[in-house]
This record gives sequence, structure tokens and C-alpha cells, in this order.
Amino acid sequence: MPSDRRSFLLGRRAPPAQQFRDALRRAVTGTVVAGTAGNATILIAADAGDIVTARALCVRHGVKMALRVADASATTAASGAQPGVAQTTAVLWVDVQRLDTLQPVSPHAQGVPLWRVGPGCRLGDLARAGLTQFEALAPDTLLCTWLADPHDHIAPGQCVDTGLMGADMLFADGTIETLGPFGAAGTRPLRSTRVQSMVPALFQLAQGPDADLLARQPVWHAEGRLDALTPRHPDDLNLAQLFLGSRGRYAWMLQCLMRACPAPGTHPIASSAAAVPSACVAAAQRLNQGLQQVLDSTGVLQGSRAAPMTE
Repeated sequence: MPSDRRSFLLGRRAPPAQQFRDALRRAVTGTVVAGTAGNATILIAADAGDIVTARALCVRHGVKMALRVADASATTAASGAQPGVAQTTAVLWVDVQRLDTLQPVSPHAQGVPLWRVGPGCRLGDLARAGLTQFEALAPDTLLCTWLADPHDHIAPGQCVDTGLMGADMLFADGTIETLGPFGAAGTRPLRSTRVQSMVPALFQLAQGPDADLLARQPVWHAEGRLDALTPRHPDDLNLAQLFLGSRGRYAWMLQCLMRACPAPGTHPIASSAAAVPSACVAAAQRLNQGLQQVLDSTGVLQGSRAAPMTE
């Protein structure tokens, strides 16, 4: 039977990108639209459940999942280009601006006010609520962007100075775990066997020679903050802080717990990649690869700095 007649009788099969969008629309509450790049899809998530559902569909359809950030240049945004993500790769860009929960937590821990915050909350709203560490930062920046961006102003071993106390994290395999203080300071055991099995490997990376080299530098040069597992004060050990500066890779924050703290003081920042010792560059690359292998060996979660436009 001629192919055109077969298509007429049996129906023409939709392209893979369209099949993925159709499946996503049926499964989520939020809005699904196509990007200008043929393989790009945008999900404007209505709640955290949309993100959980989207991850499962991304794995099923072979689609990468990336955080949509609205501060990219116009050229990059229009093309949907993303460093580290090939133009031909099918990508779901997730917009979390509707996930803007900001709730005080009562009772306060040790007399310190705490807030439960969604990834789409803006830093200006956090500052107005009393989280003073955000007062000098760009008010329209989303909390998820702040979490993913480098924190060069935070010295190695001092991640506690960010005020991040805990986080509900979605891992690449679909595991959801509440992370926070760990060890002697921990009050909540890890629930998932998956994350329990990750912890020894993470501590092995954090206590290895590469992490030790970076911990002795004025700036932490690797993605993520493995130095959160070897803080200057042992009681400050916090697994949630591992994902500071992770650039949207490894795991995604669904909500977090923040406390107010003074804005970090001035800290020396490397002015360029050329100023970083080559040994530190190599060590950072090895740590990044190690984190990728432990947390997301499939690479389904992509780092994100661009926001493709809709059709």
C-alpha cells in the first residue's frame, strides 16, 4: 500500500516533540506551549506536582528538563540556545514563577523566624518579609535562580551564612526527599533508601583531595557546595546547602526553609576563569563529574540560563 494512502487510512503519527507535549498537557494542571526551537517545550507549572509529573514524562520520552530563567539575553531567549544543551536535544523548560509560596513557620526554631518558600518566590518579597540577606540583591530574581547561581561571596565552609535551612528536593530518579541539618544537628532521618545510599558517596567526595584543595581557596570553584558537608563548625552541616550553586543540575528544589541572617560581608571573588589556578579548575571538573554520577547519572536535569520564547 502506498505510504500516502496508509497515512490517510491509519492516521499520520505526530512528531515525537508533539507526542510529548500532548502527553504533558493531559497530565499537568499548568500551561504547556511550544518554544521557537522545534524540540523545545515550555511548562508553566501550576504547582510542585506538575514538576514531579513532568520529570516522569521527560524520562519516558527521552526529553531533558531545564529551569526556565527569564533574564537571558533576547538573542539567546529567542533561539532557545543553552550552553551545555545541544540545539537538537529535546528540552522541557519549566517556568516556576507560580510556585511563590511564602509562609512563616511556627513555632520558630530556637527563637529564629523561619519561612517556607517556593522556588518561584522573588527575592524582593523575601526581603520585605524580613529575610534581610536578600535586601541588596535584585528584587525580581527568583529563589530557584538564586539557589542555582554561584555563591562566590560565601567563603568555603560557610554555607550556613545563606540562611538556607532545609529543602524538599526532587531527584532525577523521581525520589523526593526533605534535606536539612545532618549528623549530630539532624532531627529528621532521611526517608528514602535512594538518598541514604547517596550520602556515603557524597561524603567521600567532600572529604577527598579535590574538595580539600577547593576548601582552602578564597572561593569555592565547583558546582554545588560539597563544602556544606565539611563546614567550619560541625553543627552547621546541612545536606540542603549542597545544592547551592548547582546551576539547576543534580536535583530540583520544590520548596525550602529559610531563616533570616545578616547579608554576607565582602568576600574576594575571582575576577575571571584565568585567575583560577589550573589545579583548582581540574579539581572542580572532577568534583562536578562526581556529583553528576552520584546524583543524576542519566543527565535528565539540565542546567539552565536561557528562556526560549513561545510561538
